[in-house]
Amino acid sequence: MEKSVLIILPLIGSIFSYFFWGDMQDSAMPCVLDPSLFDLSLYLGTWYQIADYPQPYEMRSGCTRCTQARYSNISTDTTWFIQVENNAQLTKPAVNDNECHVVGNLTIPNPLETTKMKVTLDMSYTGRTSISTASAGYTNYWIIGVGPIVNQQYTWAVVSGPFRKSLYILGRTRFMPPSTLFDILLHLQRLQFDVSSSRLVLTDQLNCSLS
Repeated sequence: MEKSVLIILPLIGSIFSYFFWGDMQDSAMPCVLDPSLFDLSLYLGTWYQIADYPQPYEMRSGCTRCTQARYSNISTDTTWFIQVENNAQLTKPAVNDNECHVVGNLTIPNPLETTKMKVTLDMSYTGRTSISTASAGYTNYWIIGVGPIVNQQYTWAVVSGPFRKSLYILGRTRFMPPSTLFDILLHLQRLQFDVSSSRLVLTDQLNCSLS
């Protein structure tokens, strides 16, 4: 039986004509966006998590609400990377602290494959509640789709990795227009991602205190 889509809504105007997706490579590997269609400078700034495949560290930490991240270009005489400041709120607020915070770095191992990045979390960071992960190594961060450009920024992005074990739908605001999300889910289904509500979970972005 075919699995149901996360949400069922009427399709209000297709957005396929002005966003970019990677092409299907094979049944095991998700499609990575062609680097010629991607401008890293348009990816910087603040992103809000619209939905994701929940990861073990999220469930252990309880930091599943109001997830957002700020991407900044860090350049010195000897190094370059994208700094990622992740913030979220606890599903069940603690008495003294309701926020989670962790800093990570995005790097591009191959300059010719700018949409195949790797991210690592700096677990020595001591701000607020530290989000602990099972491993301190690199995690694949592959950009497989980006939305139209508004105000010199991509309006949405979809991130995954090898074998479709992770999936993140990101937007520039806490709430994505239903028609946009519906189109993204339809395309992810065509790319053999599981978008059923039991796998892809909408992020709670209501009543957030994070700025």
